[in-house]
Amino acid sequence: MKTHLRPAVVERQAARGFTLVELLVVIGIIAILIGILLPTLGRARGSARSVACMSNLRSIGQAMQMYVNANKSSLPFGDFVTTYSNGTNNTRWFTVLQNTMSSKYGITWNDANASKSGVAKLRQVFLCPDAPGDANNAANGAAVHYACHPRLMPVLVTSDPSGGGPFGPNARPYKISKIKQSSEIAIIFDTSLEIVAGADYWHPKFDSAVANFIDYAHAYPPLSLLSTSYSSVPGISADDSVDMRAWSGGPPNSDHPDNWANIRFRHQKDTRANVLMVDGHVETFTYNPKKAPNDKTVTDFRRKNVYVNP
Repeated sequence: MKTHLRPAVVERQAARGFTLVELLVVIGIIAILIGILLPTLGRARGSARSVACMSNLRSIGQAMQMYVNANKSSLPFGDFVTTYSNGTNNTRWFTVLQNTMSSKYGITWNDANASKSGVAKLRQVFLCPDAPGDANNAANGAAVHYACHPRLMPVLVTSDPSGGGPFGPNARPYKISKIKQSSEIAIIFDTSLEIVAGADYWHPKFDSAVANFIDYAHAYPPLSLLSTSYSSVPGISADDSVDMRAWSGGPPNSDHPDNWANIRFRHQKDTRANVLMVDGHVETFTYNPKKAPNDKTVTDFRRKNVYVNP
C-alpha cells in the first residue's frame, strides 16, 4: 500500500490597510479624547501657577516678618519718596523686602538699580506666574505684580504738603503687633497692571505697588479704611464684598491703566486672587464676573479684610 503524504496547507491572510472609514473613526476618537483632556490639562496648569503664586506670597510674608523683627514691629512704607527726582533716598516696599532677603540688593532706587535687583532671580518672588508678559528682563528695574494694603503700608511723599497719599503727611506704617484680627486682614495681594509702551512687560502704574484705589478708593476720605465700626458709615457692612469698580473708569478686574492700584483676580480665568494675610497665611478669594462690580456679593474678599482698626 502506498501512503500519500499531503503537503501542509499554510493559510495566509492577505495584508490589508485601514479603510477610509476606519481611519476617520480613529481620528474622531483622538479628537474627542483631546477635547476631554485639554481643558483638564489647562486647569491643572492654571492650578500650578496659582500654587506658585501662593508660594511667592508666603516667601514675601517670611521676609516681612524678618523686617518687622528687625524694626521694632513696624511694617515698611509702601512708598517713601523725598522728591521723585531723588533716587538716593526714595524706596518702595518690594525693594526693602528684597534687601531683607539678600542684603546685596540695594534699598533705595539708585542702589537697587546699581545692584540690578530688578533682573535678579530673587525678584521672581515678586512676579506672579499668571501675570502677562515678561517682567523679569533687563529693560525693567521695578516690576512687581503684587500690591500692599494702602493703610498698613502707606505712601509718603515728604516734599508734598498733602503727603502724596490718602493718609497725609503724617502717614506711618502700622506696627504689626497693633493690628487686630490679623488673620482676617489682607496685606499683600495680586494687583492690576499696565503694559510698558514698546515692551512686553507689565507693572503697576507709576511702579507704585500700593493699592490706594482698592474698594473704589475707600482709602481716601471720608471713609479712609479707618474704622471697623461699620455701623457708623452709611451703606458699609463688614461682610459686603469690596467694590470692584475701577476708580479711574476702566474695566473692572483688568490689567488696564484706568484700573490701577486695585486688587486683581487674575487666576483661573480671572476668577481667583491670592492674598497674604497679616498673620502670614495665604488665602485664595473668588470673583464672579457675571455680577456687577459693585454688587455686594461680587467677591468673597470682604470689607472686613481691608478695613483696619485705628
